[in-house]
Amino acid sequence: EDQCILQHSNRICVITLAETHPILQNGRTIKMSEKSKRWRATCTGGEEHTTYSCIRSRLLEVNEVILERPKLLLGKGYIAVILLKIESKTVTNGLLSREEYESVISKRTSSTQPEPC
Repeated sequence: EDQCILQHSNRICVITLAETHPILQNGRTIKMSEKSKRWRATCTGGEEHTTYSCIRSRLLEVNEVILERPKLLLGKGYIAVILLKIESKTVTNGLLSREEYESVISKRTSSTQPEPC
């Protein structure tokens, strides 16, 4: 699923959802729950999405407000703050940049549009 990792040079990262994540689409109602480094969102209609910390890290903080008021994710809310393991600093090199991500999304949306007649 589409995640956004905001990384600072001091190895602290903020985990949030990318604007294209399915639970942020079509005005869905969201209910969040958390366990360790896994967050589950249940949308209207029972659809569930699980977000994991996709890099080796230590959990510093869970945004408890998101668990109580998940609609904050629709704005600029964050899920958690993590600290990268020292050896994991190079792991983030494999993540997509903003430009690369936008290119993937552009290709994804153009492949789902019907061909013109």
